[in-house]
Amino acid sequence: MATDLSHHPLVQHYLTILRNRATGAAEFRRSCRGITEVIMVEAARLLRLESVEVEVCIIAAPEGIAALEAAHPDVPILAGKIDRQLNDRKYILPGLGDFGDRLFNT
Repeated sequence: MATDLSHHPLVQHYLTILRNRATGAAEFRRSCRGITEVIMVEAARLLRLESVEVEVCIIAAPEGIAALEAAHPDVPILAGKIDRQLNDRKYILPGLGDFGDRLFNT
């Protein structure tokens, strides 16, 4: 099972915003929506004419991709970026830093 990595310039732009600790909650949310929209458009290019599920993620780790491929080898995966690893708490490194807190401004 191949993992497709988006090289779209908007994905890279949004990742830069998401990784910036100074990004405010509103801009963080807009960037999450933007990167999701770009990845969904890219995912649509991969769809066959038959109905298939596509797993979409902003950032993936090699361990997560391997686990998903092992459980669902027939499901395509499209990621904005593959980061280097998971830490001992299963957080993606370098990741986006407290994604849920930043998304909901908590």
